[in-house]
Amino acid sequence: MVGLVFSLIYNEARRIWCYRWILVATTTVIFLAAALYIFSIPKTYEAWGQIFAPKHTPLTQATEGVSLVGQGYGNPYVSQKTMLNDENLEKVVNKINPAAGAMSQQARESAIGALRGSIKIEDGGDGFLEFRYVDQDPVK
Repeated sequence: MVGLVFSLIYNEARRIWCYRWILVATTTVIFLAAALYIFSIPKTYEAWGQIFAPKHTPLTQATEGVSLVGQGYGNPYVSQKTMLNDENLEKVVNKINPAAGAMSQQARESAIGALRGSIKIEDGGDGFLEFRYVDQDPVK
């Protein structure tokens, strides 16, 4: 019984060996295509950070149902608006581009707006806010 299994394996190995060059050629083509694809992908760099902003502070719990602002307003909302205000983003633009001090006010505002538009904010729902920035320039 074992001799039969070994003879079947030997026969199949001989059949495969006859087509080894087709196998080598196919794997080479697939490897080269994959390598070209991988090298053509642009490099991207990602910076991210997480902050914890509890949704229910003693003040929000005390004013629940009384507040005129609505449900979506709380500590995470305030944290988002504080982190992405013009003053804080202007500091980031000045660190990224040392020549930003010599920019006109309109150019600086457009740089701040572009930075604000490229920052993605994800609210995890459990009080954690995640800020992500993806760019192709490693300095930024």
